[in-house]
Amino acid sequence: AAGSALPGIFRGPVAVGLTGLSVCLLLPFVIVNADSRASITRFASITGDTERISPYGRAYASEMLWVLQRRRGEPEQALAYARAALAAEPSNPRYSINVGYSLLAFRRAEEAIPYFQRAARAAPKRWDAPFNLGLCQSSLGRQEEAHAAFAEATRRDPSRPEVWHAMVRALARSGRQDSALVIWN
Repeated sequence: AAGSALPGIFRGPVAVGLTGLSVCLLLPFVIVNADSRASITRFASITGDTERISPYGRAYASEMLWVLQRRRGEPEQALAYARAALAAEPSNPRYSINVGYSLLAFRRAEEAIPYFQRAARAAPKRWDAPFNLGLCQSSLGRQEEAHAAFAEATRRDPSRPEVWHAMVRALARSGRQDSALVIWN
C-alpha cells in the first residue's frame, strides 16, 4: 500500500509473526516489573546479599534505592538506604554526603555535620560537602563556621552561584554586611 513505512518483506504473515515475537519477548519483563513494590523488593534484596554481591554492588544498589525513595517522597526509607550504602562502602565520600543530605532534610543538622566533615576531608575536590556543611552550620546559627565552609566550597568550585549566595547570606547574618555587599557586587 502506498505510504507504508515497512518494506514488502515485513507485511502480512511476517509482520504478524514479528509482532507476536516482540510481545512474547517483552511480556515477561512487563509482568515481572508491573508491580513497583515487587520490583523494589527484588532490587533491595541485592543490598543484603553479602555472600554473592560485592560491597560496591551493594552500595550502588542502596544508592539507587536512596534516589528512588527521595523521588517518591519517602525520606525515612531514603535515609535507611543512604546508611546502607555507607555501611557497604564507608570509604566513598559520596555515601557520607548522601547520609548527611538525608539528615539535613529532616532538619537534623547537628547529626549531619560529621558526615559532611568526613566527606570534605575524603574528597578535597568536591564542593558539595563543604557547601552542605555550611548549610548545617547556618541553620544552627553558626554563621562564622558557615562562612568558612562556604568559602571552602567556593575555593573548590567558584562557578557555583548557590554557594556564593549562601556565603553572602552567612556574612550578612553574622553582622558583616559590608563584606556581603562586596561579594554580592
